[in-house]
Amino acid sequence: MARHHIRQRRRIFIAFEGASERAFCAWLQDLCDASRCHKHLVRPTEMRGGDPLSLVDQTLKLRGQDQERAGRHVRSVLLIDTDRLEDGSERSREAIELAQRSELVLIRQRPCFEGVLLRLHADHSQTFPHYARDAEHRLIKTWPSYRKPVNRQQLASRFQLSDLVQAAQADTEICTLLQILELPTNLP
Repeated sequence: MARHHIRQRRRIFIAFEGASERAFCAWLQDLCDASRCHKHLVRPTEMRGGDPLSLVDQTLKLRGQDQERAGRHVRSVLLIDTDRLEDGSERSREAIELAQRSELVLIRQRPCFEGVLLRLHADHSQTFPHYARDAEHRLIKTWPSYRKPVNRQQLASRFQLSDLVQAAQADTEICTLLQILELPTNLP
């Protein structure tokens, strides 16, 4: 009798600050499953918030706890808003340095998560608002029914992998995330 080898999914730790990002990561898991990427996105509970250094510290603590319980991750990622990370503060600089030393990839959401969602719309894939308030305003004009927090089903009914790929052509952070997940960064 032939034995079937089941390929083990590679674990990627992906942290975030809010409920909308949790839904986004769940949707990314769905895309990985549909693309047969054999990835398991370890998504911790939402963090308590705070400045960038606090978010990096919380991520590293949660990553350590998960590794003790379930084993090592092939990569670790933190989705973080640039409107906070690039504020020029000493704590933000320390956060970037700590993430680098700890092999934690910072995926910068420009300027915030709503900016990423805006770029998933085909006619806005190259739109980079400077301020979080502007990103949210433009997103609501483009997606009138959008309300925080967005959920996994709303994302799945609104967007496809091709929307992420198109946004990745202009947004290097989305491109990096797709590469980490081993999802295509361009489609035929």
